[in-house]
Amino acid sequence: MGDLVQSLLERLGPCVSTDLVAALVSEHGLSPANARQKVSRSKSIKRLAYLPFPRNVRFVYLQSDYASPDFWRALTRDLLKHSVSYGGGLAALLAREGIMPVAHFAIACGAPEAQKRHVSAGAVLTRLKDAGLVQTFDVPGIGECVELSQQVAARSYELAEMRARLRTEEVLLSAVKDWARNLGLVSYNNVKLRDEDSRQPKVGTFNWDLTAPSYLWPMAQWSGNKSSPGFLVCDVLLGVNISVQELQPFLNKCQTLRSLRKVGRCLQIFVADGYEPEAFLQAKKHGVIPATTSTLFGYEVAKALRELTDLLKDVFPRTDTFERIDEVFKRTPFKVFA
Repeated sequence: MGDLVQSLLERLGPCVSTDLVAALVSEHGLSPANARQKVSRSKSIKRLAYLPFPRNVRFVYLQSDYASPDFWRALTRDLLKHSVSYGGGLAALLAREGIMPVAHFAIACGAPEAQKRHVSAGAVLTRLKDAGLVQTFDVPGIGECVELSQQVAARSYELAEMRARLRTEEVLLSAVKDWARNLGLVSYNNVKLRDEDSRQPKVGTFNWDLTAPSYLWPMAQWSGNKSSPGFLVCDVLLGVNISVQELQPFLNKCQTLRSLRKVGRCLQIFVADGYEPEAFLQAKKHGVIPATTSTLFGYEVAKALRELTDLLKDVFPRTDTFERIDEVFKRTPFKVFA
């Protein structure tokens, strides 16, 4: 029977133990109790520790599948079903080629900075580290970063891709800032962008890539002659045609934000190169604006941003140049439209 459990898991791929039990029942005629016993006693499968699933369910896999693309996809899928905080952390990393600054993880994972009855972003990262799924290390010019454990790609290539994406996203965020200010959507001098200071932009209990108060009539709330602003909040991700799984952390964050009674109305925008059809529909269903670089700024600007990313990917692996390029980005007020 041990071989039966192993061969079935080879076919199913990494999954939660309840799926493996259900397959034993439906395909091999075992009773549920007998199937659960076979799975729990099997010595040929591995069980992931530290990450919580309901009712003593465990994530099971074969050692040969550990840290493979199928492993990460399946684990993220099942965590998003049962524990959105931890699933959001992995989904955010997978969407960014498995590596990102720790300061951005707190934005992208979809968990709050601190909120009752919710797992904080810091706790998500700690639990993923305890489970051996991620590790942190210092990157010159960027700071502490987190990456999926046992990355296959060469570290220098990973870092070059990350640096290129981050610098291009800086240009994009600057453009979104000007777009919102020029349209009068937000308070002109109160737009905050990520990495501008030691604390990331915050609305409610969550961190964002961009935030700004808005006193437009549909956004503000009035009490007599006094008004309280609403907010524009925005996250960005370039280089990816966004899937539902990759968008899920942002959707979870937006839904939780709306449940906070003391936070004003929020216009929630995600900006990417593009979206898979189901991700686009889910964003619209949840009242989120699924913007793209081309719909905001036109085809030529979108093309220029992609070309900038590709150019930086080629340049950044030369360690004698990346510090100078970083310095140029820090001191140059890039504009992508007049």
